[in-house]
Amino acid sequence: MKWQGNQRENKETMRKALVATCVLFLLVAIIPVVGCGGGDKNSPTEAVNNFFDALNEKNFDAYKSLLVEEDRKRVEKYPFEAEEDFEVLSTGPYEYNVVKEEIEGDKATVVLIMQGIPSGEETGEVNLVKEKGEWKVDW
Repeated sequence: MKWQGNQRENKETMRKALVATCVLFLLVAIIPVVGCGGGDKNSPTEAVNNFFDALNEKNFDAYKSLLVEEDRKRVEKYPFEAEEDFEVLSTGPYEYNVVKEEIEGDKATVVLIMQGIPSGEETGEVNLVKEKGEWKVDW
């Protein structure tokens, strides 16, 4: 019985590590696309701010609404896994500074410096896609 408990703990630890890696990858992939936005309500930077607000506030519906359509469909297809992953992702609070925003057509990258994470301070990117006039996080 003790072995099974350790196996569950190891599985949970691995899951948390995987989710943390995905968050870091998301940050590294999304951030460089966004340039120096001036707080535009429909900018990639604003979408990234809303995304992290949703994580910090543990607001699953807001989080889901900020994902690209393909990722929203995956969340709807696998709701239990998506909610478990969200629980791990929303263990913030996340603190960050936007370094730049780059936009090329309907794709953007926002570069961030993440602070207050176990590894200290890291630069990451968040990739976004414009869907129906709104910037969405491409997880």
